[in-house]
Amino acid sequence: MAENIAHACRQEVVPTLLIKPTRGLRFLDLRELIYYRELIYLFTWRNIKIRYKQTATGILWAITRTGTPRVCPLRSLRPGPVRPLPG
Repeated sequence: MAENIAHACRQEVVPTLLIKPTRGLRFLDLRELIYYRELIYLFTWRNIKIRYKQTATGILWAITRTGTPRVCPLRSLRPGPVRPLPG
């Protein structure tokens, strides 16, 4: 019984990690940048590809949408009742 009371009164010490902000350029750890350079390169290259791919797709879409009625006039007709062909 005394053992249970002693165990209940004991408090566990939890280690605490204190994170402080750095000043100046100390936050820029060159070793980490060199270690993760391939990952940084892949993320940067992915973002550049996506940005310009979407731009090129947008330009092609705008040209296609405006040029289609001139090339194919039937596409510019609005849906409506079917008209009989003449004669």
